[in-house]
Amino acid sequence: MNPEDYEILKAVHFSIGTTIVFRQATTQSYFSHQGYIINACNATEFTEYFKYLLEDPTWNPSSKFIIVVRLLDEVELKNIFDELLKRHVVNVLVVNGTDNTQLYTYNPFDNYACGKYYNNVISYGLCSNTTRNLFPNKYVTGLRNCTLRTAAPHHPPYSINPELADDDRITLERWTVFIFFILKRIYQEK
Repeated sequence: MNPEDYEILKAVHFSIGTTIVFRQATTQSYFSHQGYIINACNATEFTEYFKYLLEDPTWNPSSKFIIVVRLLDEVELKNIFDELLKRHVVNVLVVNGTDNTQLYTYNPFDNYACGKYYNNVISYGLCSNTTRNLFPNKYVTGLRNCTLRTAAPHHPPYSINPELADDDRITLERWTVFIFFILKRIYQEK
């Protein structure tokens, strides 16, 4: 890590008033993550070391990600966003680490893509000229026209013993109907 990188961490720490844990990509962290600031030399280094974050016990793909890439070629953005899509990371901002700092993101839920693909990389332009929300709600289209896969693992408290089922309990045959009833109720409330 370069000395100017430490200055970035100090500035972020003092501006948002939260704890920042600095670590190497290959070491695990046992702290709960509210967000990630990832610093990489180039897109190849990012995609090579990003897999180590998945091994963290507290890995949270729903967190906000800021990825600073010092030598970023716009052609390599696709490799970065393909890796993020594969890992279900949506709230992300990619920053090129040059003097002409550009901001990029993507939206895999745009045009009813259901988080499976993205059509284009969104450029926010120069960092100094950006006044928009850098982490907007990307689930605007909701789950409309999406295939929803559910799983009911056989581990308590999500399992049902059919031998103990009676009129007051949910039987195994009604379990799937019950799950979809709850999902429908939640989706209609939003």
